[in-house]
Amino acid sequence: MIEGLTAKMGAVEKIVREGWKEDQTKAGSSTDVPEANNLMETKLRRTELKKAETTKAKLRKAKLRKANLRKAKLRKQFPNPTE
Repeated sequence: MIEGLTAKMGAVEKIVREGWKEDQTKAGSSTDVPEANNLMETKLRRTELKKAETTKAKLRKAKLRKANLRKAKLRKQFPNPTE
């Protein structure tokens, strides 16, 4: 009995899925609209650019910190006699 119900449920799910796909193709989903696709691509590019910019800024800050630490260490080791 349970096996029969499971088989019927599977058949119903398949019918519903196929019907939903047909409805989407008839009505046209938002992914089929070129303007929507372009908008999504633009948003993706912008977020990727922001991520890249923040990564570059973080790298620059890290390099500056490292350079400043090196300078401070050298000043400590070799103090300027004129100061």
